Amino acid sequence: MNGRKINVLHLLNSSLLGGTETMVATLINNSSAERYHHVYAFFGKRGEIAERLCSSGHKVISLSTKSMPGIFVQLYKILITEKIDVLYSYGLKAGLFARMVSIVNPHISVIQGQRSIDANRSSWEVFLDRVTSSLVDLYVPNCQAAADMLVKREKIPISKVKVIYNGLDI
Repeated sequence: MNGRKINVLHLLNSSLLGGTETMVATLINNSSAERYHHVYAFFGKRGEIAERLCSSGHKVISLSTKSMPGIFVQLYKILITEKIDVLYSYGLKAGLFARMVSIVNPHISVIQGQRSIDANRSSWEVFLDRVTSSLVDLYVPNCQAAADMLVKREKIPISKVKVIYNGLDI
């Protein structure tokens, strides 16, 4: 990246207190401020994670959930104004928006976090994941079971899957 900061947009379904949200906030707060500029965007109500990140000086953006085109436009504007290099999404809803906006921003790397095996995922959700998977540069599950599910059920090429286990703050 030529010595400049890497701009990362983390796109999540929520900023309420939850496992994925807490993990992302910990990642943002513990990463090098000299190397990375993080933006946290989410759908829905502003919650504890958003407040925690704001108090640490990070940019937090609530995306309007009134219309899909409106969310798409908001997301596109964030990518442009924040000069985003990496769009890291968590969850299917966030992931689908990330993939769609990457079509009009092909220079952005799209990473999809996978935090569970999603045992109750419908066939329709599996289909959406499969048909848009070519728009994802890398899938990052936090355990081998989730990686195996991505390869077997979602038909993601193993070359696009990299397991990174969650750390634990003690």
